[in-house]
Amino acid sequence: MYFLTIVLAVIFIICALAVEEAGLAAFLVILSVIMIVLSAILIYRDYKKSKNITYKPQFFDNDTPTTVDKSGYGYSMDNPIYTSSVHNAYSFLDNLRTSDGKKIKYKRSGAYYGVVCNGKKETAVDKYEITVSGRVYATLYICPYGKDSNKVPNGFSLQTKPLNKKQAMEKAIANSSNDDINKLCDGLETEPQTMKMAFPGGERQKGSVVRSLCKIFNINSSDALMQKKLVRIYLDVLVRKVIIKCSDEDILSSLKINHNDLIKTKETANSVMTYIFMNMMNNDFEIKSDEDLEMIGIVSTGFAENEESREENEVHQTENLDDADYGLVPEKPIYTNGVAGSNSYLE
Repeated sequence: MYFLTIVLAVIFIICALAVEEAGLAAFLVILSVIMIVLSAILIYRDYKKSKNITYKPQFFDNDTPTTVDKSGYGYSMDNPIYTSSVHNAYSFLDNLRTSDGKKIKYKRSGAYYGVVCNGKKETAVDKYEITVSGRVYATLYICPYGKDSNKVPNGFSLQTKPLNKKQAMEKAIANSSNDDINKLCDGLETEPQTMKMAFPGGERQKGSVVRSLCKIFNINSSDALMQKKLVRIYLDVLVRKVIIKCSDEDILSSLKINHNDLIKTKETANSVMTYIFMNMMNNDFEIKSDEDLEMIGIVSTGFAENEESREENEVHQTENLDDADYGLVPEKPIYTNGVAGSNSYLE
């Protein structure tokens, strides 16, 4: 359209130069100016339209996607995908597909700590690189401290059959936080700030942790490689509890999976987790005697019994959903995962 107005403007200018009558020439010049202004308006309008186009995924000849509309929900740290836990984030990703149903692969490529998400301060947003058939498809951001939703980003769909809880938890353990733990381990000897963050009590606390874990495992603490391995166990629990905010169940599973050469039973995992929690609260706490070790066993047994009660509650949590008294009488309570889960539900 604007091409036609430009042509008309040129014709009017040529005619204005050709005619001898001054009045007609002035009229033609005015018409040419109007055409030029109209052309500019049409060009600007088309430019604005092109900026607002939402591009659908494009594909190579071999049907491999190359780009998606990288805007809106899930595509920035300020507008992340929300899930209620880390293993639910992996469950969401495992069920994510492209908009035409193709399977994806994902890799956690970064994390941002201390950001405000869902109105909560000091939370974390994880960054994931999404690929399809070996090619980068998109980069997504997930905050695992909100509420689960079936909302999906542009260019994606969600398959209807989710992973069960055991599959999702194992996926989370296999993928989460190992990079963070490695960085902490590497930085302990080279970065004073890292040592201060991991062990506020310094070398004294680090030494007491090593000696106490040796007491639990009934091993000698003189081997340097074993000392590093024990420090890594401590950092594994620290990162998952404080930074990623995993549940105790996930932490126990990570201990048994990632450190199965030392932690072969759930009872041992419970004792290790219990001691590390207590040391995180009191940097001076050290297992020095059999009495201390027995006390750790008693406390960890309490943790285990609470976990068993929680698992039993999970079995019953769907029994009364359709009951009119659900949540209104003590015999038919609403079940959540801890006090934090109750607060999240009420929000």
